[in-house]
Amino acid sequence: MSWSQSGWGANSWGQTGWESGSGGSWDSIGSSAAYGVSWNEGNSSPVLTRLGSTAGFAASASPGNNNLPVHRLMRRCVMRDDGGIVYYLDQNNSLVKQGGGASVLDGTDGQVMVEIPLFWYKYSYSGTTHSWWISLNKFSGAERHPAFYKDGSWVANRYIGAYEAWTDGSTKLASVSGQLSTVSQTIGTFRTRAEARGTGWHQMDWYLYNAVILLYLTEYADLNAQATLGAGVTDYAVWPGGPQALTGNSNSIGNATGNLTLAVDKWNASTAYTLNNECIPDASQNGYTYRVTVAGTSGGGEPTWPTTLGNTVVDGAVTWECVRHAGYNSYRGVENWFGHIWKFIDGVNIHNSSANGSRLYTAQDYTAFASDTDTGYLLITSDLAQLDGFEKTMVPTAHGFAPKTVGGSSSTYVSDYHYTYYDNNPDSGWRVLFVGGGENFGSNAGPFYLDSNLESSNATTYVGSRLAY
Repeated sequence: MSWSQSGWGANSWGQTGWESGSGGSWDSIGSSAAYGVSWNEGNSSPVLTRLGSTAGFAASASPGNNNLPVHRLMRRCVMRDDGGIVYYLDQNNSLVKQGGGASVLDGTDGQVMVEIPLFWYKYSYSGTTHSWWISLNKFSGAERHPAFYKDGSWVANRYIGAYEAWTDGSTKLASVSGQLSTVSQTIGTFRTRAEARGTGWHQMDWYLYNAVILLYLTEYADLNAQATLGAGVTDYAVWPGGPQALTGNSNSIGNATGNLTLAVDKWNASTAYTLNNECIPDASQNGYTYRVTVAGTSGGGEPTWPTTLGNTVVDGAVTWECVRHAGYNSYRGVENWFGHIWKFIDGVNIHNSSANGSRLYTAQDYTAFASDTDTGYLLITSDLAQLDGFEKTMVPTAHGFAPKTVGGSSSTYVSDYHYTYYDNNPDSGWRVLFVGGGENFGSNAGPFYLDSNLESSNATTYVGSRLAY
C-alpha cells in the first residue's frame, strides 16, 4: 500500500544501535532518549521489563506529567472545528485555562481533546519476547508511529477526545463536558456524525487507540491497567441499562492520571440504607443511579424511580435522589479510557471464515474508513484469537495490540478479556470492533479488551464512540 513504511512488521528490526541509556532518576531522561519495555509472553506475570533510559528505575516509581519526554506533552485543549487550538487547559484542573481564567467545556468554545505529540517507535519479536521502544526523536531503526500519518502526510500531533462522545443538536459527534455519552447507534452512524464535524475529524481509530496503549505500556510497564490505574466505572453488579457517568467527572485532575470507583448494587426490599448509599433499580435498569438522602429501611416493594436528575422518591423510610455515577478513570486526560461503556474503533475490520481463520485488517486514511470491506485496508494477521477468554499471547506485529491466544486470567498475562464471534460461527464473515469493557465487566475490562461480536448493522445500549482528529 502506498502509505506503508518500510520495516513494518514482526522480526524486521534488529537490536543493533538501539539507544540503551544508563538508567537513573525519572528527571534525568533527556528529550532525545529512547525508552521502552519488553514482555516475555511465556511468563505469566503482566509486569514488563523496562528498557533503555528507564531501565534503572525501581518498580515502585510513580510516573507523572513531568517525567517522560513524550508523555509529558500529552495535554487537554479546546479545538475549533477547523482544527485550530482555541486554548490549552490547566494541567491540574480542566475547569481553568492554561495561564488562568475559566474554561468553557460545553462545546461553546470547541471540542475538548487530548493532544498527543508525534513520536518514533520500534517493535521487535524474538523467540517469545516482544519489545517496544519510543522517543520524541528518530533513533536507530525507528519509524514514526503510524497514528501520525494522516490525509497523506505526517502530522506533528494527533488528538483524541478527552471524553466519551456525545451527539450534539446538529447530529455531530462531540467531546464536551456534562453530557451522557451517546449509545445505541451503529458504527457507521458514529462515523458519519464524527466526520460531519469537518475536515480531519473522525471516529477514534485503531492506530490512535494503540498509540495511547503504547504510551501507557512504556510508562507503567504493566499489562494489567486495572492494577496500575484503577478500575474506573466497571463496578456494577449487573448492566444498568445505559451510560451512568456524565462526561467531565475527571475535570478536577486535569491532565493527570486518576481513578474514582463507586460500587453500586441493585435495590433490595426491607433493607437498611445509610446516608449516601447508592443503588440502581432491581426489576429494570433505566440508566440512572439513586443516592440515599434520608437514611432508613427500604419498603417491601420497589418504588417507581424518577428519571429526572435531582428528583426524589420515598421508599419506606428511605428517600432516594436521582443522580449519576461520579466514578471515572482517566489516563493523562483521556477519561474513561476503558470501562463505563465500550467504544467502537474505526479503521479496523475483522473477517471470520473457517478457511482463513479470524483476520484483522487496518487502515490509516480515515477517508477510507468503511465496514465490511478490505478495500483500502491492510491485512495485519490471520491469527486473531478464535476463542473467548482472558488474553494470553499477542499477535507479533508492529501494527498494534491484538490477542493471538487466550487462557490467562484477570491478573496474569495480558489480564484483559477477548470476545469473538468465531467460536459461535467460524464463517460469520465481517465483524466490527469495540474496546474497553463496560460498567458491569469488572476485572474483564481494560485497554486490551477487544470484542468483535457485533456486525456493522448492530446498535446497542452498551457501545458508544470517541471523537478523534
